[in-house]
Amino acid sequence: MYPTILAYPQPKTLKQLRGFLVITGFCRTWIHGYGKIARPLYTLIKETQRANILLIRWTPEAEAAFQALTQAPVLSLPTGQDFSLYVTEKTALALGVLTQVRGTSLQPVASLSKEIDVVAKGQPHCLRVVAAIAVLVSIGVKIIQGRDLTVWTSHDVNGILTAKGDLWLLDNCLLKY
Repeated sequence: MYPTILAYPQPKTLKQLRGFLVITGFCRTWIHGYGKIARPLYTLIKETQRANILLIRWTPEAEAAFQALTQAPVLSLPTGQDFSLYVTEKTALALGVLTQVRGTSLQPVASLSKEIDVVAKGQPHCLRVVAAIAVLVSIGVKIIQGRDLTVWTSHDVNGILTAKGDLWLLDNCLLKY
């Protein structure tokens, strides 16, 4: 994390807490599970507003969330040529991790998640995975600036699309996937 975030003092007012969340929110793509980690802080904002008080009354959950965000490791910038995207789908949410090879290991570049479209939500799981791949590849390619990308998933996407894809999917979906 940037040195300014590492040394960020614990906010005492709503304005300070909102400022902190703006700074860390800018880095949300590179902090795995940001929304889940930051949720207690957003809850704290709502509770403080409801109580109509000026100073924040920190809860143990909110303090833990603040500490987790000030110490969260920022993922690396995409510098290599060998990128992989690991994709799955769960409850109509496309989930993925964009990685690059660094030395002998994979290093995360971005943690990606996005809801799949309404049409894909009504499809069988195997086709929802295809939709998840399409959604996350479009995001991942922007991050790696158009470099080559290998996609990994638990499904045989090529087999799904070539075997019965034309029967299951509308033409506009086939073009998108």
